Amino acid sequence: KEGSSPANLQNERALLRGFLNYAHTVWHWTSLSENVAVKLKMPAAQPFIARVMSLEEQERLGEALARCRNNLIEPTVTLLRETAMRTSEPIDYARWRDVDWERQILDLKDSKTNARQVPLSTAAIAALRELQQLTGGKAEAPIVSITYESLKSAWNLACARAKIDGLRLYDLRHTAATRAALQFGNVWLVKALTGHKTLSMVERYTHVGAADMIDAWKEFDAARAASAKAAEQEEVRRI
Repeated sequence: KEGSSPANLQNERALLRGFLNYAHTVWHWTSLSENVAVKLKMPAAQPFIARVMSLEEQERLGEALARCRNNLIEPTVTLLRETAMRTSEPIDYARWRDVDWERQILDLKDSKTNARQVPLSTAAIAALRELQQLTGGKAEAPIVSITYESLKSAWNLACARAKIDGLRLYDLRHTAATRAALQFGNVWLVKALTGHKTLSMVERYTHVGAADMIDAWKEFDAARAASAKAAEQEEVRRI
């Protein structure tokens, strides 16, 4: 009735269940002969739907982001898209002192899942250089010196301008993981990018489907045809 989602209700039930278990086993509340939070009939959780940004959407969104009055928005979005970082990590945790420019690694001393190293692509390095130039890049300063609310507001406005529906900031993390999986075909490299502890969590963030397989086949066939043509031309040249 309050509009809470089934997932939120499940989380609240889990908190209540844990509290009542603690009260019974540690505080010895003898009146709790049965944990009333265990057998509750709960609404089914809605399936999680993630979006992966297409290259065509990326181009349209880039044009819209370039029109933002805040110059920090566009490089911040690029950084998130390239690194698969959680939105909070460059805003709340990462500092300029943590960037190892030579090794292309962002050494997060703390994050949602404790310390981890974030690999930086060429595009991510370029985004960081732009942010550094805009903010001054003092060692103790956060890499992204805007609030989450400001970033989200600018993101929503840019998506509206680009006529892109249903794409959230957090979907950039899914986009980065999926693109890495398609590019390298190595789940361990994707795991190194996202910072997940288990492969099951990596699987939740990579969305490779039949259409991706068709595209891979087409690229393979085109490369094979180009190789055969080059070999044929070389043979003709020798003759």
